[in-house]
Amino acid sequence: MHFVNQSHNYDHPWSHVVIGMWHKYPNPKCTHVVSIDVLDRSVDPKTGIIRTERVLGCKQKAPKWIVKLFGGSEDAFVREISFIDPRTQNATITSENLSLSQFATCLEQIRSNDVMAECS
Repeated sequence: MHFVNQSHNYDHPWSHVVIGMWHKYPNPKCTHVVSIDVLDRSVDPKTGIIRTERVLGCKQKAPKWIVKLFGGSEDAFVREISFIDPRTQNATITSENLSLSQFATCLEQIRSNDVMAECS
């Protein structure tokens, strides 16, 4: 198991940091992300928490022989779920690969106070 933990403090208001988190994709510097589809978006009437579920379509940069060996394609998909709580000023975005997940799983979690990524 490979584990990476990265942390960075931004000297900006919480709302600006969350907007930056939300604008991770799409952006012009990540040209490998070719599509973003919103599957579900809801607001919990009791807590005010905004939940969004998206699927990101990406183009892989893996060598063709690896793609053929594992039976995949250059198209890859990632499921992303975010929770934004304006009342407590907490935000979490969790992403997990859907493609080739039987061989390796990459889980990324971004929180309004830290970033964690785990791949295995």
